[in-house]
Amino acid sequence: MSIRKFISLLFLVIFNIFILKSQVLRRESLDLTKRKVPYFELEDVNYGKIKQTDLIGKVVVLNFWGPNCSPCVEEIPELNKVVRKFKSQNVRFIGICPFNQWGKTMDKYKEFKEWLQKNEFLYTVCPVEDNKFWVETFKAKIAPTHLIIDDSGYIVYKYSGKISANDLSIAISKVLINNNIK
Repeated sequence: MSIRKFISLLFLVIFNIFILKSQVLRRESLDLTKRKVPYFELEDVNYGKIKQTDLIGKVVVLNFWGPNCSPCVEEIPELNKVVRKFKSQNVRFIGICPFNQWGKTMDKYKEFKEWLQKNEFLYTVCPVEDNKFWVETFKAKIAPTHLIIDDSGYIVYKYSGKISANDLSIAISKVLINNNIK
């Protein structure tokens, strides 16, 4: 084997190891440590109030995202598939987005609503002032990050990065089965 072929082969092996390692590291971002969800209150783009205590008894999927985050926007069709799949079950889907990514208008949700009219997102969208809410309250350091909260108010699943409809559906199904929720 020539040195050139050997170096090429070595490069391919190292590159594949790097790709595999990045996939494994991404999977390691899966956090299954069960911990109580901190208390929170949110307001959706239609001015509806959401309190953490009102969500007890439901499985809750939180998605920390941003409209300027390409992986976040790319995964929205996948997330919509999951919402449709679990529509008849006791699951609530909430997308949390920092308000500082939008301009300030008289109606602070105007730009959110306009964006949502052009980009169907079936989650209940709740803007927050900035991403401090993510980091300080939920320890979500990157977007997108997905959390699943069980019916007792415990975070049972945390995934950082873009997720497929299949992976998210499997995680939700496991939580529903573990909580005997229909």
